[in-house]
Amino acid sequence: MNLLAKQTKGFTLVELLVVIAMLSVMFAALAGLFIKLSTSYTAEEVKANAQQDLRAAMDFITRDIRMAGLDPTLSDNFGIIKAEDDNIRFTIDINLDGSIDDNDERITYFYDRPNNRIDQILGEGEGAPEQNTLIDYVFIPLGPYNIANNSLDDDPLFSYHDEDGALITTPVAAIELEDIREIRLTIKVRFPAGKKGAVERALTTRIQSRNLWF
Repeated sequence: MNLLAKQTKGFTLVELLVVIAMLSVMFAALAGLFIKLSTSYTAEEVKANAQQDLRAAMDFITRDIRMAGLDPTLSDNFGIIKAEDDNIRFTIDINLDGSIDDNDERITYFYDRPNNRIDQILGEGEGAPEQNTLIDYVFIPLGPYNIANNSLDDDPLFSYHDEDGALITTPVAAIELEDIREIRLTIKVRFPAGKKGAVERALTTRIQSRNLWF
């Protein structure tokens, strides 16, 4: 009786190399997809954070400027005392005593260009001012403001308008500070987003303080 020998075949070297090559291609594709999804997620997360920080800063500054010039005792000691493209300082009678005697009654917002941020200073010019950073990654262009150009790239941090809506030249002269009725605030940010480069966002708003009309 003839016995047929059973022969078990394995993979040849060539077949193994082909399989390894196919797996390498598949893993490379999966890695590329993972990196792409991770980068996309990072960019979306940065966009959300940028928008959130931008709105918070806008709301914070707007709230304070709307209170500028609050003077319930009619002392004539309160109002806007400095108005520039990247700097505004004003006073508020928070404790209703007719005097500027607390840090939070003299408020400054300014663009710290070397550090690309907007800072708030309470009590500037007084004995112990308090300085706080409001938002980072701010970009405000250099150069004169061109009112004919509607691009946010050319907008200053602050612009000032009289009761007719006319733009007041900056820095606003002391004699013209009392003519300010509206402040336009524009903040543009560039948040780093890894391989996506930078995420840019910009917001602008017009602020009126009823106290400046009296």
